[in-house]
Amino acid sequence: MNFKNQISFFAFIAMAIVFTGCKEESLDKGKSLDKEKVSYIEPAFSTWAKLLQVYIMENNAIGDCETIGYTPPGAENPSNFSKTRGFLFVCGAEKKENNNIAYLQASSENIISGCPTVTKFTIEFDTEKGSFNVSTSPEKTCSLFENIVNNLNKTFSNLKYEGVKFEAKPIWKYKEFEDKMDNSKTYLASVTSTNEINFSSPYDGGSSFYLNVRNDNKQNEVYLKVSKGQFGGSSKTCRVKFDDNPVVSYDYMGTSDYSSDVIFFKNPKKFIASLKKAKKLMIECAFFQEGARIIEFDDVQGLEWDR
Repeated sequence: MNFKNQISFFAFIAMAIVFTGCKEESLDKGKSLDKEKVSYIEPAFSTWAKLLQVYIMENNAIGDCETIGYTPPGAENPSNFSKTRGFLFVCGAEKKENNNIAYLQASSENIISGCPTVTKFTIEFDTEKGSFNVSTSPEKTCSLFENIVNNLNKTFSNLKYEGVKFEAKPIWKYKEFEDKMDNSKTYLASVTSTNEINFSSPYDGGSSFYLNVRNDNKQNEVYLKVSKGQFGGSSKTCRVKFDDNPVVSYDYMGTSDYSSDVIFFKNPKKFIASLKKAKKLMIECAFFQEGARIIEFDDVQGLEWDR
């Protein structure tokens, strides 16, 4: 091997070593990031379970995250929905035919350490069994996720509560805000959609909707907000159906700051009058590059609004 070839050979070896080192460093960073993403799960589920236990002992009933005062990762206040870099968190309490459950669910939105994407972690309290259970869907995922599930189930294995009731949360949630400058008040009533709609990336993972009735500066408004997604279409009109009545079209306006996740319905007086008489509601709107989708509110009874 001549001198020039020797230099080329050693240069190649050096580059290979550098490349291997970079690759190993990249893998280490990737593993570290994966651990950071899943690090939310165990403390999040443990904290939720502790708060639910306190609520059960004080009220002998179960409730969702807002009811028991739990703030999931990614949220600033108690909430039934939140998002981190790796997971979408959803919380709730449901009345079923033979039992009632309270749950917290975390859905992975990308591949983590080779584990399947859109794996769902769920911690659930079943009033019939009186116990907690943690599981994943699909059931067989990967060792990283299965270890988390096993650790949590060991933690909750000795907890048992009998005779726990289901406490139905109010359908409508009411808030009141006061302007400290002029003492004027804003009133808000809100209800959450029954269904979630799955949009394409970057809004995939399930989007919820919030119908709001607001009185601001003594003016009534009705607006619809999506948790993830963009309203949009050739026509700024939604089709609305109250109970089994004929479908009615409502035109809408955007916001003053051009946000695409909120729309305001025109003729709010008519909308509110129909809403106060209704038991259920369906709204069909168009979304940006997604076409028309139907938003369902299975129960809108009891709206108290005399403003």
